[in-house]
Parts: sequence; C-alpha cells; structure tokens
Amino acid sequence: MNVLTAVAGCALAALALADAVITSLSMVTGTGPVGGRVAKGVWRGLLAVRSRVPRGTRLLEWSGTLTLLATFLTWTVLLWAGWWLVFASHDEAVVTSVTGVPADGWARVYFTGYTVFTLGIGDYVPGTAWAQVATTVASLSGLFLVTLSITYLV
Repeated sequence: MNVLTAVAGCALAALALADAVITSLSMVTGTGPVGGRVAKGVWRGLLAVRSRVPRGTRLLEWSGTLTLLATFLTWTVLLWAGWWLVFASHDEAVVTSVTGVPADGWARVYFTGYTVFTLGIGDYVPGTAWAQVATTVASLSGLFLVTLSITYLV
C-alpha cells in the first residue's frame, strides 16, 4: 500500500468537503479557500473575455451562475480525484466482482465515480477490508457533498 497516495487522496477529499461546508454554510467568511479562488478566476476570465468580445458586457450577467457551476464542478473533481487516489493506493483495493482480478486505473476511476455519486452497481467491488470501509466513507462523503451543493446552489 502506498500510504502517501492514500494520505494525498484523503487530503483532497477533505479539502473538497471542508470548502463546501465553509462556502455553503458560513455566514462570516463567505467562501472557502477553493471556492474563493474559483470565484476570482471566473470573474477575471469573464473580464478578460469582455474586453475582447463585442457585447461582452452581457457575459458578466452570467457571472453568478458560472461561478456557482464552476465551484460545484471543482468540488466534484476534488472529491472524485481524492477518492480515486485512495483506491489507487493499493493494488487489491478494487477488484472485479466476477473474477476478483484487480482493477486497472480507469476501472478505479469508474468505481470511484459510481461509489461517490451513486450507491454502486456491483461490477467492481472493494477487494480488502479497509477498502470496504473506504467505500462506505466515500459514499457518505458523496451524499454529503451533493446535499451541500444543492444547499449552495439554491
């Protein structure tokens, strides 16, 4: 098991969740460290486009919507990448359900996506006891992020 990969993955997932909590529920700071940077990046990008495109001022009307979507997508990518690193840290963390053969990199991306954003479909399964626990925590974190994201978007 590559402990550094697992720790980096946990850190990314924790960053996504912490930023979502701070951004969605904070009355004081307004945005988390990631959400604030994303918002600034979207605004700067829109200002740059506005200066080069005729009628670019109308683009600024979409800044709020684009910021919300970019922030949500950033949280999603961070959470997905974090859990993928966790499941990639051990060869037998994810195996095929029929043969028990360890999954390759893309299959782990697939497994991570459907574990975090659904409850899984069963063609790949956790291959070790710690991976079973990690799968449960990943599902819980995905449910938590989706719920917070809905709160944020509304």
